[in-house]
Amino acid sequence: MGATPDSKQPKLAVAGRSPYRHPSAGPAHSPGRHLGWEVMLSVALGPFGTAACLGSAGDVPGWQGKMSTGDYQGIRVENPSVPILSGERQWTLVTDVRITGAGGPGGDTFGQLVALDVGADGRIHVFDGSDHMLHVFRPDGVVEATHGREGGGPGEYAVVIGMGVDADGRTWIVDPVNARYTRIAGGEVTTHHRSVPTYRLPWLGGVGSGRELYDGVVMAGFKGEVLLRVDTMGIVQDSFWVETPVLDVPRRGTMEFAIPFAPQPLRVFDPRGYVWLATSHTYEISQVSLEGDTSRSVTVPRPAIPLTQFERDSVDRYVKVLEAAMRVTVSPRMLPASGPILVTLSVGDDGTLWVFSVDGRRQLATQVFDSAGRYLSDLELPVNLLTHVRPVIRSGRLFAVAEDSAGTEFVIGARIVKP
Repeated sequence: MGATPDSKQPKLAVAGRSPYRHPSAGPAHSPGRHLGWEVMLSVALGPFGTAACLGSAGDVPGWQGKMSTGDYQGIRVENPSVPILSGERQWTLVTDVRITGAGGPGGDTFGQLVALDVGADGRIHVFDGSDHMLHVFRPDGVVEATHGREGGGPGEYAVVIGMGVDADGRTWIVDPVNARYTRIAGGEVTTHHRSVPTYRLPWLGGVGSGRELYDGVVMAGFKGEVLLRVDTMGIVQDSFWVETPVLDVPRRGTMEFAIPFAPQPLRVFDPRGYVWLATSHTYEISQVSLEGDTSRSVTVPRPAIPLTQFERDSVDRYVKVLEAAMRVTVSPRMLPASGPILVTLSVGDDGTLWVFSVDGRRQLATQVFDSAGRYLSDLELPVNLLTHVRPVIRSGRLFAVAEDSAGTEFVIGARIVKP
């Protein structure tokens, strides 16, 4: 049984904002888009003590951190500022697949990619929001199949917010505007009713270890989001409450508008039965079970990132446009004092946690943590990675959406080399 609004939940804090491009979020009361930046969720743990020491530097060679339990719940993993593997031992990425488009009705290049997943067989599934088509590629990047078009009829899509591929190769596509889930298996397309039309971006969801679809929705009476567990027949079997903080953001009715660089929460579904939650201005990521219990909290010491004058000016310009266009009031307390540290999160099929953050040069950087939360390695990104589509880590490879110098999106597959 999923958690209810009365269940015990972690203490909450407002999260931060990524400087990297994301699509606008749909308003919390209905599907679609609005002027603004996405509204996401986060849970930040309350204070931990050090009642019991569970780990030391001797547990893993080269790790100088500490694991402890405290007054709250779960394990606190305090990492040093440097990873276990560095120098010649640091992991690297070697790009071996680059997909620039699928041809056909959508043209030779992608338009606006909105979803990405990779099956157990290595096939790469990409949904392009500009032509409303699903493109499936072989592991070597050669196009194998295309499906879909814009509309509301069978095999048609309006607004796709998420997608997942299960262990049997079935593809789930979530389209809240058409109020349905589409399942594609062996060329057969079936649709199932999605009873809740509301959502937040980026989509909280994915395919679980039991082949069911987990779909994040916004429901009346619940502060935050609810993860629906949908079986292979499209029937909701369970629901799990993921509590969201009340963000101090401009509002108009039920619509919320985020401010660039201001606190925003981050989260990602973990198929093992968890949600990872973080605030983008603090390097602390919490692993919370679907029942609301905190399993662990992972930290790395990182200083705040001050905003440049250019960034402050861009916020001022954005606020003026927002106030004029949407007739909302932005109070001074809603304006950011610093920039985000964290950008987005992803979970590998091996249980590793991948954190995409802002480094001291204000470039996108990647840190990898093992399943226990220990800081394993940094990774240098070989391309200009975009984070509006969550990167996928499968079978020792990273798949992600990137952008060339002309602003054209493409998909990469890169081997993770572990010296």
